Amino acid sequence: MKKNARGITRSGFTLVELLVVIAIIGILVGLLLPAVQAAREAARRMQCQNNIRQLGLATHNFESAYKRFPPGLLVRGLSSGMITQAALAAEWNQHSGIGHIVHLLPFMEQSAIYNGISEASSLDPDVDGVGAASGSLRQLKNRYWWNTDSWDFVHYKLPTLLCPSDYAELADERSLLTVYSRTTAADALPRFGYYSESTSFASWHTTVGKTNYLGCGGRNGKVGSRATDPITTLDKPADALTGIFYVRSKTKFGHITDGTSNTFLFGEVTGAFRQAPKRTGRWMSFWFVSNGPMYTRYMIPINIDPDNETWGFLARTELPGALKYSSLHTGTINFCMGDVSTKSVSVNLDQRMWLTIAGMSDGEADQLPE
Repeated sequence: MKKNARGITRSGFTLVELLVVIAIIGILVGLLLPAVQAAREAARRMQCQNNIRQLGLATHNFESAYKRFPPGLLVRGLSSGMITQAALAAEWNQHSGIGHIVHLLPFMEQSAIYNGISEASSLDPDVDGVGAASGSLRQLKNRYWWNTDSWDFVHYKLPTLLCPSDYAELADERSLLTVYSRTTAADALPRFGYYSESTSFASWHTTVGKTNYLGCGGRNGKVGSRATDPITTLDKPADALTGIFYVRSKTKFGHITDGTSNTFLFGEVTGAFRQAPKRTGRWMSFWFVSNGPMYTRYMIPINIDPDNETWGFLARTELPGALKYSSLHTGTINFCMGDVSTKSVSVNLDQRMWLTIAGMSDGEADQLPE
């Protein structure tokens, strides 16, 4: 302490003391911040699990009402023959292209959106527009959905469809319409791709509703392939590993012979990143209106450069991308099982289990580790 000219004593901190206190506070903040962030992520993960469970409950309520699960995607189905690239292209705009999530909207307190879409677009898995008379109601309702008044009812942000750890609505360059699988011959393994709305930076990329959750189609759905996948020990045709949702599916509980608790129902998806290893450069997210099921083939990595801007995400299971289940939770992906239980599944899951747990009637007895 010091005295001034009048002899009055004043107290205070020296500069060194202030710097020491500030340094201590900084250290404490540095120690606490990771714990706070971890707590926030734990809360977001729990909210994500609740979201995906709500989708599972809606699916069960749909089944109670219609005695089947909703169709995975309304495009050309296997009943018309093998699903090939040429067949899909030839019948474009003769199918409504509506995905399975739309069917669940009435069971998620979103009846107004559902009613608007269902009045404009066909939601019947048994009806398409192939051969329909021009101008007939059947032809008009089986045009691709954005060629109808359905377009007016899809610009909504539905929080239940969005993972709180993700930022799907910020993908403003392009949008993922749907993932698909197809074959070239009955003895050929299915191939995969995705359709995107590619008008760069159009306003609708940020207004059409997004989803971080998609139903499971198994390895590749049903495309007419009897080829055996050589990358696993499973000596089974590719189509035998189908999941609950596939093109124009009408799955019933009795079809899930592997058991509902052992079969994926819904899982998390992200979208496309320019730099998947860094999870940066988000440029595409999934639209809820048109996306069909996600497949699990590419949960098993392929030999490719992970820094490849387009396909690098296929190099490692944990990398987010457009043709696989993925999340922004570290090391895990949330899934809802067929019995509506939720699981936080490690990205290090045994490779064959990505196919057997995804398949609903492959005859395998695999169970997810607790």
